[in-house]
Amino acid sequence: MRRRAEARPCPAASVDQCSARPAFLSAAWTRSGAPRVAPVHAAGGKDGEIGWFSPDPRGIILLDAFHVPHGLKRTLKRGQFRIRLNAAFEAVIRACAERAETWISEEIVESYINLHRLGFAHSIEAWLDNELAGGLYGVSINGAFFGESMFHRVPDASK
Repeated sequence: MRRRAEARPCPAASVDQCSARPAFLSAAWTRSGAPRVAPVHAAGGKDGEIGWFSPDPRGIILLDAFHVPHGLKRTLKRGQFRIRLNAAFEAVIRACAERAETWISEEIVESYINLHRLGFAHSIEAWLDNELAGGLYGVSINGAFFGESMFHRVPDASK
């Protein structure tokens, strides 16, 4: 049965307390949640309030059954991108936030940077001519990687 993702406000008294508690944030992912800054209309929350969204079912890519799509094979064959891990974490999350509408507030950025420093949050980056061309960031817990957001500045850089 599919349920709509629910927003649950952060149980801390303020956004600052959530940001300062990496253990709280990392615990949320172990329960299949992910933080989002709620707009005024979302789940009756206040503007800027951090809500927790837990999709049911959550999308999972099983690696032993993963099929590389033709377009991705073609991109990989060209070899135009250099792939790096955790070389520019903050740049990736900030690039993901550069949109007209985004749930990635400064509090979320700082929280993920804290998780990155603790070894929970990671970035995967595509570089072209020594410039960050695309990437994604997410959280890794117990052998699973939860991708949170991605961006690209060059076609195919977010594949």
